[in-house]
Amino acid sequence: MSYSKPIIASDISVLREIVNEHNSILVDPSSIDAWSQAIKTLTSEKLRCDLGEVAYKDFCKNYTWDIRAKNLLTELNIL
Repeated sequence: MSYSKPIIASDISVLREIVNEHNSILVDPSSIDAWSQAIKTLTSEKLRCDLGEVAYKDFCKNYTWDIRAKNLLTELNIL
C-alpha cells in the first residue's frame, strides 16, 4: 500500500480488515483461475494506477506508524 502498487490478495476475513474491493483485487485463495484472471486484469494501466492510488490513500489515512501508535494510545486511554 505504501508504494502505491496494485494489490492482489486472498479474500479472507483477516485481510479484509485492511484490503477491500476499492484498494485491491480480492480472489478466492484456492482458485488458481481467479489468481490468473486477477493478474490478467492488471494489464490495464488505469486499473493499476487507480488501485495503487486508493491503496496509498488508505495507507496514509489509517496505517502509518504514527496513526497506528495514536490509535493504540487512544484505545488505552493514554491520549
